[in-house]
Amino acid sequence: QEYRYMAKVELELRDLHIQPLDDCARVTGFWKTTQTDTEGRAVEQTGRCSFTVLRMKQDWKVAHQHFSVEEIEE
Repeated sequence: QEYRYMAKVELELRDLHIQPLDDCARVTGFWKTTQTDTEGRAVEQTGRCSFTVLRMKQDWKVAHQHFSVEEIEE
């Protein structure tokens, strides 16, 4: 529901490090979201992310994910 009044939400993944194993891989990196409301005001959040992905036939599927928010010092 927190995105209900947003006109646009963008998610950017960056600096991803992929550690392949047999039929799975561990991925770590950073994320940034930009949420823009219907009046054009934008709010950004950043943090770290990690994923475990599994190979299923020809595709890779996310089996587990974790996102943590960076604390902003004021």
